[in-house]
Amino acid sequence: MLLIVAGWSFAEAILFFIVADLPISVVAVRRGWRAGVKVALAASLAAAAGGAVTYAWASADPEAARAAILALPAIDIGLADAAASRLAAEGNAAMLRGSISGDPYKLYALAAGREGQALLPFLLLTPLARLPRFLGAALLSAGIGRLLAPRFGLRARLAILGLVWTLFYAWYFWTMPG
Repeated sequence: MLLIVAGWSFAEAILFFIVADLPISVVAVRRGWRAGVKVALAASLAAAAGGAVTYAWASADPEAARAAILALPAIDIGLADAAASRLAAEGNAAMLRGSISGDPYKLYALAAGREGQALLPFLLLTPLARLPRFLGAALLSAGIGRLLAPRFGLRARLAILGLVWTLFYAWYFWTMPG
């Protein structure tokens, strides 16, 4: 499962549009908080690798990279420009706020590559920016899963988790631009 979560996070940093929090939360419900923390750590490192791909793409062909990312669900030019403005104003610290506020990480990697920001600091700070959110998903899911365990079996807890993620994405895609 570790490789699946890492691959998911890597893909999310490029063009995939379902957050890695989803498989992280599944692991945490199935196997507990320790396993959730382990995959959250792997996901944060994999996000940096995916961010490197997006950065390199945006450096080599900025318009094609931007067009592809702007074509994704729940992303529009205003969101991309706002992320780029925050990155320019706040530096890499903007990624942390973006991670918590729901701004796709790929927008920061896109902006960093387009603007020629130093790659190494960006990549080194990526896991630190992604990890709080991933840990939050792992710990919250494990905690809720544990609270539900006396009343619901694993299949029911996973079904509840699936329903929560379905409702979240229905709301997210309904309210976000793009």
